[in-house]
Amino acid sequence: MRTLLVAAVAVLILSAAAAATQTLAQAPAITIGIDTDPTDNQALSLGTIESCRVVQPGDSFEVDVFAKGIPPAAGLSNGLSGFAFNVKYDPAIIKVTAINTDLMLSGAGPRNPFEVADPLPDSDGSFRIDEADLSRNFESGDGVLLRLTLQAVGPGLSTLIVGDDEADGVPDVLGAAGNPKYDIATVQNAAMGAGQPCTAPSPVFLPTSTPGETTGATETPGGSPGETPAGGGTSTPGASGTSGIGSTSATPGGAQTPQSQSDSGLSAVAIAAIVVGAVAAAGALGAGAWYAWRRSRPS
Repeated sequence: MRTLLVAAVAVLILSAAAAATQTLAQAPAITIGIDTDPTDNQALSLGTIESCRVVQPGDSFEVDVFAKGIPPAAGLSNGLSGFAFNVKYDPAIIKVTAINTDLMLSGAGPRNPFEVADPLPDSDGSFRIDEADLSRNFESGDGVLLRLTLQAVGPGLSTLIVGDDEADGVPDVLGAAGNPKYDIATVQNAAMGAGQPCTAPSPVFLPTSTPGETTGATETPGGSPGETPAGGGTSTPGASGTSGIGSTSATPGGAQTPQSQSDSGLSAVAIAAIVVGAVAAAGALGAGAWYAWRRSRPS
Protein backbone atom coordinates (compact mmCIF):
# COMPACT_ATOMS: atom_id res chain seq x y z
CA MET A 1 0.00 0.00 0.00
CA ARG A 2 2.77 2.43 0.91
CA THR A 3 4.60 1.69 -2.37
CA LEU A 4 1.40 2.33 -4.32
CA LEU A 5 0.87 5.64 -2.52
CA VAL A 6 4.39 6.85 -3.23
CA ALA A 7 4.07 5.87 -6.88
CA ALA A 8 0.71 7.63 -7.22
CA VAL A 9 2.05 10.84 -5.70
CA ALA A 10 5.10 10.79 -7.96
CA VAL A 11 3.03 10.27 -11.10
CA LEU A 12 0.59 13.04 -10.24
CA ILE A 13 3.33 15.51 -9.40
CA LEU A 14 5.30 14.79 -12.57
CA SER A 15 2.18 14.92 -14.75
CA ALA A 16 1.05 18.21 -13.28
CA ALA A 17 4.51 19.72 -13.64
CA ALA A 18 4.82 18.59 -17.25
CA ALA A 19 1.39 19.93 -18.19
CA ALA A 20 2.05 23.23 -16.43
CA THR A 21 5.42 23.66 -18.13
CA GLN A 22 3.97 23.00 -21.58
CA THR A 23 1.05 25.37 -21.09
CA LEU A 24 3.21 28.12 -19.65
CA ALA A 25 5.81 27.84 -22.40
CA GLN A 26 3.08 28.44 -24.99
CA ALA A 27 1.47 31.34 -23.09
CA PRO A 28 1.68 34.80 -24.66
CA ALA A 29 4.72 36.89 -23.77
CA ILE A 30 4.11 39.68 -21.29
CA THR A 31 5.25 43.24 -20.61
CA ILE A 32 7.06 44.46 -17.51
CA GLY A 33 8.10 48.00 -16.70
CA ILE A 34 8.32 50.91 -14.28
CA ASP A 35 5.60 53.55 -13.84
CA THR A 36 6.94 56.70 -12.22
CA ASP A 37 3.46 58.02 -11.33
CA PRO A 38 1.41 55.26 -9.63
CA THR A 39 -1.44 57.58 -8.61
CA ASP A 40 -4.09 55.75 -10.67
CA ASN A 41 -2.66 52.24 -10.25
CA GLN A 42 -4.43 49.54 -8.26
CA ALA A 43 -3.33 46.01 -7.40
CA LEU A 44 -5.06 44.58 -10.49
CA SER A 45 -5.38 47.61 -12.75
CA LEU A 46 -3.09 50.24 -14.22
CA GLY A 47 -3.63 53.87 -15.09
CA THR A 48 -1.60 55.80 -17.65
CA ILE A 49 2.01 54.64 -17.61
CA GLU A 50 4.47 57.50 -17.05
CA SER A 51 8.13 56.74 -17.77
CA CYS A 52 9.63 60.07 -16.70
CA ARG A 53 9.23 62.05 -13.48
CA VAL A 54 10.78 65.24 -12.13
CA VAL A 55 11.21 65.71 -8.38
CA GLN A 56 13.30 67.94 -6.17
CA PRO A 57 16.37 66.87 -4.15
CA GLY A 58 15.20 65.59 -0.77
CA ASP A 59 11.76 64.53 -2.06
CA SER A 60 10.36 61.07 -1.33
CA PHE A 61 8.10 59.53 -3.98
CA GLU A 62 6.74 56.20 -5.18
CA VAL A 63 7.19 54.23 -8.39
CA ASP A 64 5.61 50.94 -9.46
CA VAL A 65 7.04 47.89 -11.19
CA PHE A 66 4.11 46.60 -13.23
CA ALA A 67 3.23 43.64 -15.42
CA LYS A 68 0.78 43.43 -18.32
CA GLY A 69 -0.83 40.47 -20.03
CA ILE A 70 -0.52 37.63 -17.50
CA PRO A 71 -2.89 34.87 -18.69
CA PRO A 72 -5.52 33.40 -16.33
CA ALA A 73 -4.52 30.40 -14.24
CA ALA A 74 -5.58 26.97 -15.46
CA GLY A 75 -4.93 24.33 -12.85
CA LEU A 76 -1.24 24.48 -12.03
CA SER A 77 -0.28 26.61 -15.03
CA ASN A 78 -0.33 30.29 -15.93
CA GLY A 79 -1.52 32.98 -13.53
CA LEU A 80 0.95 34.76 -11.26
CA SER A 81 2.89 33.12 -8.43
CA GLY A 82 5.90 35.40 -8.04
CA PHE A 83 8.67 37.49 -9.53
CA ALA A 84 12.41 38.06 -9.26
CA PHE A 85 14.41 41.04 -10.50
CA ASN A 86 16.71 43.95 -9.74
CA VAL A 87 15.67 47.60 -9.88
CA LYS A 88 18.77 49.57 -10.81
CA TYR A 89 19.36 53.27 -10.33
CA ASP A 90 22.08 55.88 -9.85
CA PRO A 91 22.95 55.88 -6.12
CA ALA A 92 24.30 59.42 -6.37
CA ILE A 93 20.78 60.59 -7.24
CA ILE A 94 18.29 58.31 -5.45
CA LYS A 95 17.97 55.52 -2.86
CA VAL A 96 15.26 52.97 -2.01
CA THR A 97 13.69 53.53 1.41
CA ALA A 98 10.62 51.22 1.46
CA ILE A 99 8.75 48.62 -0.60
CA ASN A 100 5.22 47.20 -0.82
CA THR A 101 4.59 43.75 -2.32
CA ASP A 102 1.02 43.38 -1.00
CA LEU A 103 -0.51 44.36 -4.35
CA MET A 104 -1.03 42.12 -7.39
CA LEU A 105 0.08 38.99 -5.53
CA SER A 106 -2.79 39.60 -3.07
CA GLY A 107 -5.36 40.42 -5.73
CA ALA A 108 -6.97 36.97 -5.95
CA GLY A 109 -7.17 36.33 -2.22
CA PRO A 110 -4.96 35.92 0.84
CA ARG A 111 -1.38 35.00 0.01
CA ASN A 112 1.35 33.00 1.70
CA PRO A 113 4.44 35.12 1.00
CA PHE A 114 8.00 33.90 0.60
CA GLU A 115 10.40 36.84 0.22
CA VAL A 116 14.13 37.38 -0.03
CA ALA A 117 15.08 41.01 -0.59
CA ASP A 118 17.98 43.35 -0.07
CA PRO A 119 17.86 45.20 3.27
CA LEU A 120 16.48 48.72 3.37
CA PRO A 121 17.39 51.44 2.88
CA ASP A 122 19.18 50.39 -0.29
CA SER A 123 21.74 52.79 -1.70
CA ASP A 124 24.17 50.68 -3.73
CA GLY A 125 22.50 51.23 -7.10
CA SER A 126 20.70 47.87 -7.40
CA PHE A 127 17.78 46.67 -5.26
CA ARG A 128 17.18 42.90 -5.51
CA ILE A 129 13.92 41.15 -4.63
CA ASP A 130 12.71 37.53 -5.05
CA GLU A 131 9.03 37.20 -4.12
CA ALA A 132 6.72 34.17 -4.22
CA ASP A 133 3.13 33.49 -3.18
CA LEU A 134 2.88 29.91 -1.88
CA SER A 135 -0.93 30.02 -1.73
CA ARG A 136 -3.13 28.70 -4.53
CA ASN A 137 -4.64 32.11 -5.35
CA PHE A 138 -3.26 33.04 -8.77
CA GLU A 139 -3.75 36.46 -10.34
CA SER A 140 -3.90 37.42 -14.01
CA GLY A 141 -4.18 40.44 -16.30
CA ASP A 142 -2.42 43.73 -15.53
CA GLY A 143 -1.24 44.93 -12.15
CA VAL A 144 1.44 46.18 -9.78
CA LEU A 145 4.11 43.68 -8.78
CA LEU A 146 6.09 45.98 -6.52
CA ARG A 147 5.79 49.55 -5.24
CA LEU A 148 9.01 51.27 -4.20
CA THR A 149 9.43 54.41 -2.13
CA LEU A 150 12.44 56.35 -3.38
CA GLN A 151 14.20 59.44 -2.10
CA ALA A 152 16.13 61.90 -4.20
CA VAL A 153 19.46 62.26 -2.40
CA GLY A 154 21.11 64.63 -4.85
CA PRO A 155 20.50 66.62 -8.02
CA GLY A 156 20.84 64.99 -11.41
CA LEU A 157 19.37 62.39 -13.71
CA SER A 158 18.95 58.65 -13.27
CA THR A 159 17.39 55.82 -15.21
CA LEU A 160 15.34 53.20 -13.38
CA ILE A 161 16.01 49.80 -14.96
CA VAL A 162 14.23 46.54 -14.18
CA GLY A 163 16.55 43.64 -14.97
CA ASP A 164 18.18 40.58 -13.45
CA ASP A 165 21.71 40.61 -12.06
CA GLU A 166 21.60 36.92 -11.10
CA ALA A 167 20.81 35.27 -14.44
CA ASP A 168 20.28 36.37 -18.04
CA GLY A 169 19.45 40.04 -17.46
CA VAL A 170 15.73 39.49 -18.12
CA PRO A 171 13.39 40.04 -15.13
CA ASP A 172 11.51 36.88 -14.06
CA VAL A 173 7.72 36.69 -13.74
CA LEU A 174 6.51 33.27 -12.64
CA GLY A 175 3.38 31.27 -13.38
CA ALA A 176 1.49 29.02 -11.01
CA ALA A 177 3.72 26.00 -11.62
CA GLY A 178 6.47 27.73 -9.63
CA ASN A 179 9.64 27.25 -11.64
CA PRO A 180 8.67 28.02 -15.26
CA LYS A 181 8.77 31.69 -16.18
CA TYR A 182 7.03 33.77 -18.79
CA ASP A 183 8.68 35.14 -21.89
CA ILE A 184 9.06 38.92 -21.60
CA ALA A 185 8.14 40.69 -24.83
CA THR A 186 8.69 44.30 -23.75
CA VAL A 187 10.54 46.05 -20.95
CA GLN A 188 9.64 49.69 -20.27
CA ASN A 189 12.34 51.29 -18.15
CA ALA A 190 11.95 54.78 -16.74
CA ALA A 191 13.84 57.93 -15.81
CA MET A 192 13.70 60.53 -13.09
CA GLY A 193 15.22 63.96 -12.78
CA ALA A 194 16.04 65.53 -9.43
CA GLY A 195 15.82 69.26 -10.02
CA GLN A 196 16.02 68.97 -13.82
CA PRO A 197 14.00 67.61 -16.75
CA CYS A 198 14.23 64.01 -17.88
CA THR A 199 13.43 62.08 -21.05
CA ALA A 200 11.53 58.79 -21.03
CA PRO A 201 13.62 55.86 -22.30
CA SER A 202 12.35 53.96 -25.33
CA PRO A 203 10.83 50.54 -24.64
CA VAL A 204 13.07 47.52 -25.18
CA PHE A 205 11.56 44.78 -27.33
CA LEU A 206 12.87 41.28 -26.69
CA PRO A 207 12.73 38.22 -28.93
CA THR A 208 10.47 35.63 -27.36
CA SER A 209 11.33 31.97 -27.15
CA THR A 210 9.59 28.97 -28.58
CA PRO A 211 8.67 26.10 -26.23
CA GLY A 212 11.83 24.51 -24.87
CA GLU A 213 14.01 27.56 -25.47
CA THR A 214 14.96 30.41 -23.18
CA THR A 215 15.31 34.11 -23.80
CA GLY A 216 18.34 36.07 -22.65
CA ALA A 217 19.72 39.53 -22.53
CA THR A 218 23.37 40.30 -23.04
CA GLU A 219 23.30 44.08 -22.90
CA THR A 220 24.90 45.77 -19.90
CA PRO A 221 23.68 49.27 -19.02
CA GLY A 222 26.33 51.66 -20.24
CA GLY A 223 27.64 54.83 -18.71
CA SER A 224 28.61 55.74 -15.18
CA PRO A 225 26.72 57.48 -12.37
CA GLY A 226 25.82 61.01 -13.30
CA GLU A 227 26.76 60.60 -16.94
CA THR A 228 24.43 62.17 -19.50
CA PRO A 229 24.34 59.98 -22.61
CA ALA A 230 23.98 61.47 -26.03
CA GLY A 231 20.39 61.93 -27.08
CA GLY A 232 18.94 60.34 -23.95
CA GLY A 233 18.93 63.08 -21.34
CA THR A 234 19.10 60.49 -18.57
CA SER A 235 21.91 58.77 -16.75
CA THR A 236 22.46 55.05 -16.43
CA PRO A 237 23.01 53.35 -13.08
CA GLY A 238 26.71 52.76 -12.72
CA ALA A 239 26.82 49.33 -11.16
CA SER A 240 29.82 47.71 -12.75
CA GLY A 241 29.73 44.03 -13.53
CA THR A 242 25.94 43.79 -13.56
CA SER A 243 23.65 42.86 -16.38
CA GLY A 244 20.32 44.32 -17.30
CA ILE A 245 17.96 45.27 -20.07
CA GLY A 246 18.15 48.60 -21.73
CA SER A 247 20.08 51.78 -21.28
CA THR A 248 19.37 55.37 -22.14
CA SER A 249 21.04 54.83 -25.48
CA ALA A 250 19.08 51.64 -26.25
CA THR A 251 16.61 51.69 -29.11
CA PRO A 252 13.61 49.41 -29.73
CA GLY A 253 14.83 46.19 -31.26
CA GLY A 254 18.14 46.17 -29.40
CA ALA A 255 17.81 42.42 -28.88
CA GLN A 256 18.75 40.80 -25.64
CA THR A 257 18.44 37.82 -27.02
CA PRO A 258 11.07 25.28 -6.98
CA GLN A 259 5.96 10.39 10.33
CA SER A 260 5.16 7.80 7.86
CA GLN A 261 2.08 5.68 8.67
CA SER A 262 1.81 1.91 8.61
CA ASP A 263 0.12 0.16 5.70
CA SER A 264 -2.84 -0.92 7.86
CA GLY A 265 -5.73 1.39 8.64
CA LEU A 266 -5.44 3.70 5.57
CA SER A 267 -8.77 4.01 3.81
CA ALA A 268 -9.18 4.95 0.17
CA VAL A 269 -10.46 8.37 1.24
CA ALA A 270 -7.38 8.94 3.38
CA ILE A 271 -5.09 7.92 0.53
CA ALA A 272 -6.85 10.29 -1.86
CA ALA A 273 -6.56 13.10 0.66
CA ILE A 274 -2.85 12.46 1.11
CA VAL A 275 -2.26 12.40 -2.64
CA VAL A 276 -4.13 15.67 -3.20
CA GLY A 277 -2.33 17.28 -0.27
CA ALA A 278 1.05 16.11 -1.52
CA VAL A 279 0.44 17.58 -4.97
CA ALA A 280 -0.60 20.91 -3.48
CA ALA A 281 2.38 20.92 -1.11
CA ALA A 282 4.75 20.03 -3.95
CA GLY A 283 3.58 23.04 -5.92
CA ALA A 284 4.09 25.35 -2.94
CA LEU A 285 7.46 23.87 -2.01
CA GLY A 286 8.55 23.99 -5.63
CA ALA A 287 8.03 27.74 -5.76
CA GLY A 288 9.90 28.26 -2.49
CA ALA A 289 12.74 25.98 -3.52
CA TRP A 290 13.11 27.80 -6.83
CA TYR A 291 13.55 31.14 -5.10
CA ALA A 292 15.99 29.71 -2.55
CA TRP A 293 18.00 28.19 -5.42
CA ARG A 294 18.08 31.51 -7.29
CA ARG A 295 19.33 33.35 -4.23
CA SER A 296 22.06 30.76 -3.61
CA ARG A 297 23.67 31.31 -7.00
CA PRO A 298 26.62 33.70 -7.22
CA SER A 299 25.80 36.94 -8.93
